[in-house]
Amino acid sequence: MKVLIFILLFVCPFFYSTAQVRVRTELKAYTEFLKKQQTSAKAYILSLFKDHDIVVLCERHYKEITQYDLFLDIIGDPYFIENVGVVFTEVGAKNLNPQLNYFLQDNLFSDIEVNRQTLNFLRKCKYPHWGNYNFAYFIRGLREINKDVSWNSKIEMYPCDEFYVSGDLTLKNVSDMIMRVAIRDSLMADNIIDQYETMKQSGSGKKALVIMNYRHAYNNKFTYIPASGEKLKSTTEFLFDRYPGRVANVLINTFFTGKESVVLQDGKWDAAFKVCGNENLGFHFRGSPFGKDNFDHWTDKNDFTYQDIYTGFIFYLPIEKHRLVGGFPHLMEDAYLEKCIQKAQLWNDALQRIPGKVFVESMVLTEEELMRDNVMYMEPIENLDDIISEIDKWIGAGN
Repeated sequence: MKVLIFILLFVCPFFYSTAQVRVRTELKAYTEFLKKQQTSAKAYILSLFKDHDIVVLCERHYKEITQYDLFLDIIGDPYFIENVGVVFTEVGAKNLNPQLNYFLQDNLFSDIEVNRQTLNFLRKCKYPHWGNYNFAYFIRGLREINKDVSWNSKIEMYPCDEFYVSGDLTLKNVSDMIMRVAIRDSLMADNIIDQYETMKQSGSGKKALVIMNYRHAYNNKFTYIPASGEKLKSTTEFLFDRYPGRVANVLINTFFTGKESVVLQDGKWDAAFKVCGNENLGFHFRGSPFGKDNFDHWTDKNDFTYQDIYTGFIFYLPIEKHRLVGGFPHLMEDAYLEKCIQKAQLWNDALQRIPGKVFVESMVLTEEELMRDNVMYMEPIENLDDIISEIDKWIGAGN
């Protein structure tokens, strides 16, 4: 009898509330599709490695930390450890290795040393400064995973970005970096391919998870020609070209920030998941109504659909559960604040010396802005209430 009462108390209100939901006609194809899906986001990503050597994940806002809980859950799965074992990231400079992997794989560091090393890597993560918590959170999470993994199965991580200065902080060396950054997609792809080919030649049998942001995760069907008239290729496009049939790319549910925050498809997708009550799901775009929608992840007008550009989609937590986290304790101490300001000035000075136009912008770093990153802080999602209203317009009360 107690079990029956429990069911009545907790299940019946659910059916009562959903019975009162009125769904717009445009939403029904999506909700009907979602009702048939049973694969979690994690299980979907892991399943892609059965038929692919490289899986590219398009992350959302850098500061959004819950996505990294999912990424670490995927990486910590026994299947990933045994069959994949390698992570490439856009966030983080290429020259952090080999020290970074030594940090990730050595179990003997004290807590004090772990904190010191984390701070060191965060300060070198990106020129001139990286104030988001995600990199520190991620590498410390990988350390925890590796604690319980045998030595020959330790997770490896290879940041592949070009935002670092080789040698001393001189105008010439900063100028050289800017020229690399101007073609960073091709160089990031080269960094991934070179390391991946080294892995293959070693006979390790490892595969790779690649975490990229925004257009860097688009496949080789996407075409973007900026004002320069030269086609802009993404990092993932180079990977698709190099390894045909062996690369998959996946978009995670996301939002954009500009003058105001917006969600994909004017909130229609988020509304469909809200109606179905599923906060953790993954599926192929092709064969779904989601895949046929116009590709508004790229905010300029285009004729692509989502299934043209991405292999699949994962939904992990609705936007009201996303958390934007910045800063790191003591980041701006030990003369690092002054160095950041110096590096930004060098960047701007170097831009003035580079002949011709490069598609990078000048930098302004103020002491006030930088000092904010000296502690961890939670940042609200701008106009979140408006976003929720945008989502809820697809759903209403009624019979």
